[in-house]
Formats: sequence, structure tokens, C-alpha cells
Amino acid sequence: MAVDWTRFAEFVRDEIVDAVENFVADEPGCRPQRAAIHDLHTDGLVILFPTIAVAKPGEDVWSPDEWASQRDSTRKADRWAARLTAHAGSGWAGWPDVIHGFREGIASGCRAASAELIESDLVAEEFVAVALGDDELVAACLTPARLDREFPAVAARRHGSTRIGAIEPARGGRVVAQQDVTVGVDTEPVSFSMLDSIDLASFTDSEALAAIAGPYLGTRKNGRLTYQPLERILFERPRLHDRLMSRLTPAEMYPIDADDLPVAVAALSSGWPFIRRHAAIVLLSAHL
Repeated sequence: MAVDWTRFAEFVRDEIVDAVENFVADEPGCRPQRAAIHDLHTDGLVILFPTIAVAKPGEDVWSPDEWASQRDSTRKADRWAARLTAHAGSGWAGWPDVIHGFREGIASGCRAASAELIESDLVAEEFVAVALGDDELVAACLTPARLDREFPAVAARRHGSTRIGAIEPARGGRVVAQQDVTVGVDTEPVSFSMLDSIDLASFTDSEALAAIAGPYLGTRKNGRLTYQPLERILFERPRLHDRLMSRLTPAEMYPIDADDLPVAVAALSSGWPFIRRHAAIVLLSAHL
């Protein structure tokens, strides 16, 4: 049975609005400026509904863990989370598709809650609700102008990715070639093709993470760039995603060559945030 994602987004909106209304009732005369959805959990093939925090004036900007007002998951929210988790395992949809719908619903709910609360005059005129996570999730909750204001570092990274994504692959390849981008030699312990043939079923999470880290987080590229093995592994072990993300840094990354450009550009639209960010970094490393 398909999920009604519109209804889910409306539920998220209502949860945020209710959290803010309760905050205002407990703090008469206080008009909050920010609300945050945080602690999103989509690990281990289990979805948990996040916490909603509301900031008092003067509390640290976008540090929801430190805000006094915290609304934990309600019973209705828990039922939604259980429904989505069950749907992901039912065969009706793959895990990445459900995660995509979950994230889209969260972001849509944030946007709708911001508009409704500002219209109600319960909050400050500049009030905004944001789901905190990766850059794409944050940006999905805000207008470009508000993103620049609230999260300038996120806006800058997305601007760079957008410029890369707009480059036509053939032209991009010529640019890469002109920059004399080199291909790494075969010194990594696991190549992309080898990773695709390895059965990780008997590996511990730490061992699987080490196998992935070689080809995707090493300093030398071993073979033609491909994200298919990584997508398979993340589908089987989504709990590894956040651990991979925490290791990803633009300071240590190999360059790509012209033949890799179409794969990297296409990966900017991946359903996995790690893959999108990895692709953006390797493209930027090519001095485009």
C-alpha cells in the first residue's frame, strides 16, 4: 500500500505548529524566531520521528540540542514512523525511495509550518522552521535568500555544486583534460570493481566500512569511478551512511579524469547524501 506523502507532510506541519503553540502558551509574550527538527533517524532500516525544538530569543542560533524547549516524538508520530519503516520493508518501495519521501515530507512540513505560524502572528516575522541534517535537507526548508542568511556555508557549497551540475559533460571533459587531471595508480587495497565483487555478508560494520573507505575516501583513485557498488552496500547496510559521511572531507580527495565526469555529474542527483557530496567534492577537485 502506497504512502500518502502529502498527508505525511501535513502531519509534520501540524506537529511543528502544535509544538510552537505549546511553547507560546508556556512563555506568554514570547514570540519565537526559530524552530528546528533534529535527531532524524533513518539508520538500520528503521525510521524514528525526530525531535522538534523551539528557540527562545537569545538562545544559540541553530543549536537545537541546547534549546530549552524540546518536543519528543508523539504517539501519532511514532505510528507514522512505524508505518514508513514497514512500508520500506514491504517490497512496495525500496529503502532509498522511502527515505527520499520522508525527507521531502519533513522539508515540506517545515515550509508549510513557517508560513502558517507567521500568518497566525504567534511568532516573529522572521520565524522559520528548519530540519537540520545534510545541506540538501536544510536548503529544502528555505528560500535561497533565507538560506544565504541563516546558513551561508551551506549556501556557498550548494552554489558550487549547482555550477558544476550545469556544465555539459562533453564540455566539462575538455575542461578537465585542459587541467591535466591525472588518474591514480593501482595502489589502493580495493578498487571499485573489486568492491562490487566482494560479498560483505560476513563482514562486521567496521570491516565493511574499511573496505568502502579505500576506493571512496582514499587519496588515489583506483579504476573508473562508479557509485553502483556503494549504492548496493548502502541499500544493504544504510547504517553505514552516516559513518561514511562523517569521514568525508574535501581536504583529502583524489582528482578525477575526463572519463569519470558523466558519472560524477549524474551522481549529484543520487538519493544518498554521501554520494551527492562525494561527487561534488571530486568534481571540485578537478578545478572546474
